[in-house]
Amino acid sequence: MSDFQHKNTDKTLITDESDLDFIRKYTEAYNKAYAEGDKAGQQAAHDAAEKIHAKYDYSGGVDGSEYIKLGTGASPAKADTSWLDKLGDSNYNYDQSGQISAKLDALLNRTPFSYDAASDPLYQQYRKQYTREADRSAEDVLGKAAVMTGGMPSTAAVAASQQASDYQMSQMTDKIPELQQLAYSMYQDKLSGDRADLNTLIGLEDNNYNRWLTDRNYLYQLARDQVGDQQTADALAYQKQQDKLNYDYQKERDAIEDARYNAEWQYKLQQAAQEAAGKASGTRRSNNVTAPPREADYDGLFEAAYQSGYPKSYIANNYKKFGFTSSSGVYDGYEDWLDKRENGIDESELSSSAQRIMSSLEKMRGQRTKEGETPIANTIAVYADQGKLTDAEARFLFSHFGYDPDEWLE
Repeated sequence: MSDFQHKNTDKTLITDESDLDFIRKYTEAYNKAYAEGDKAGQQAAHDAAEKIHAKYDYSGGVDGSEYIKLGTGASPAKADTSWLDKLGDSNYNYDQSGQISAKLDALLNRTPFSYDAASDPLYQQYRKQYTREADRSAEDVLGKAAVMTGGMPSTAAVAASQQASDYQMSQMTDKIPELQQLAYSMYQDKLSGDRADLNTLIGLEDNNYNRWLTDRNYLYQLARDQVGDQQTADALAYQKQQDKLNYDYQKERDAIEDARYNAEWQYKLQQAAQEAAGKASGTRRSNNVTAPPREADYDGLFEAAYQSGYPKSYIANNYKKFGFTSSSGVYDGYEDWLDKRENGIDESELSSSAQRIMSSLEKMRGQRTKEGETPIANTIAVYADQGKLTDAEARFLFSHFGYDPDEWLE
């Protein structure tokens, strides 16, 4: 007999037994193809199983154990990538205007510093000024010499005037290093200004990029949140469907179990009535009919003996009140009863009726209850009051489900 087990998703969602049978066949075909290294056979079996899944609006994923909700039931749903459209251009066009590149190119390919006094307007201005001063100095010297010689020029006067002119022109030459340094400082200032302009452009472009990136990250997170919300909604819808299926299944099983238990209980009642009737017919003495003997009340006698504090003496004096015809062996029964009361029993000692009750209670464990409610303990107590559980069985069940038997049993 095959030990094949359907995956939980298939067992829950596929309602047609024939479809479940097809799933089993396709799974076995897939496993066989896998063992033989037949990839085409694996894919064919997988596709066939997915067609069955699609009828119930889900895909089983790669191994058939997943639950992937489908849109129409025709084929596995593709990942929704529409949220990517909200992000706009995925690449930032840095320095779109080209200003940074142009500024950087001009800075890197700048003309090296050089100084030419002849082409320096400031030098030319100084040259005119000092030439003018030289001519005036020469004329002053010649004028003074003429006064002293009575207007007659002399070689000494001419030499003195030339010397005065040369002195003024030499002062002009001394200005060239100063003008060169001034020109170099202006060159450096312009270079620093160009670098500052470049850094300003880069800073502005970085700010633009950061704003673009911030907007993109915001839109990305917004889109991902929407995807997450949809996934959560799908998961909740699936869980609701699962809960309903589980509830309907459990309700049906409980109804079957309750009907079976009631039928067995009625059968036991009939058997007890027949047994009592049989005993009544066999209790005639001479021509007088006596009342049918009462069924021995073990629990009642043992509980009363226990409460008395002198169990052996109590049993010897009161056993007939509890339906016993002889006290022989009763005290041994009491000791067994006391051992079970104090040390409990194990599951193997439960009656078939107690085992069915325990099975029903196990199913109640997963059910949600309001705070303070104890439906399992209440159920055990009711069955104990109705006599469907012995004291030892009730104590075992209370302990098994985490309750203190002494709090629930009087």
